[in-house]
Amino acid sequence: MPTALSTAATRPNASREARNTDQRATLCPCSAERRLLRSQGHYDEAYELDGDVLQRQQSSPTLGPTHPHTLITAGNLAADLRAKGRFREALALDRRTYEQAATPWGEDHPRTLMVAHNLALDYRLTGDWGSAYRYDEQTLERRRASPELGENHPYTLFSEANVARDLREAGRFDESVAILRDVYRRYLEVLGDQILDTLRTAKSLARSLRRAGLREEALALAEETYARYQRYFPTSPDALPADLEVAACMAEMGDLVGGAGTAPAPRSPRTGPRWATTTRTP
Repeated sequence: MPTALSTAATRPNASREARNTDQRATLCPCSAERRLLRSQGHYDEAYELDGDVLQRQQSSPTLGPTHPHTLITAGNLAADLRAKGRFREALALDRRTYEQAATPWGEDHPRTLMVAHNLALDYRLTGDWGSAYRYDEQTLERRRASPELGENHPYTLFSEANVARDLREAGRFDESVAILRDVYRRYLEVLGDQILDTLRTAKSLARSLRRAGLREEALALAEETYARYQRYFPTSPDALPADLEVAACMAEMGDLVGGAGTAPAPRSPRTGPRWATTTRTP
């Protein structure tokens, strides 16, 4: 039986067509193979392929370092690095990508803002909350003003929730609570209560309420949020932190029996696929 290669070789210019087809598939920033690897948690394999593609794109005479495809691949490679726990390398790569993103897209394009969003995430993961707040705040203002996004777009709400998280880590609990109350209300109005981002915002609000001293309200919201995780997303890695937030509220209210041992010891929140899902396509 003739193979695809032997059949192609019988056509004029078949070798050149095969090379061009392979090059288009290889240099595509959203290759189906690499997407599948990331979705299944095979970050080592995805990292190797993304790194190879990025080198090819950067040296390609038709693409180069600032082509949109090259920048998207750089963002994917940074996500692979975050998933592997290599946060400082991800930060360096995203910082370089952000500096280059204005060339093809402009400073306020949704893709440029996604790079800035990822850069803020890198700063949080490396413990630089001040820089994270600065980039989150800039991204929020630009997303609010963007004609493609606007005040209630999910990306804008996500940025606003991140700003509130940064404020909480800076000890500004009342400000964090005020922002998260509003963001949570708008998430419910825009997306409903069966969306992961809505539940993540509820979990974050419960944490800010607890740290602001509003423990009864925090416990009620934490229990409600954990119940929704069990109903809608029982296998989500976010379900465990939601359970732990219930335990933390109980412990601070003096219910040491109810608040101890509610969930097994958590894995580090800075590893695993949740930190890699930030290269969303606007």
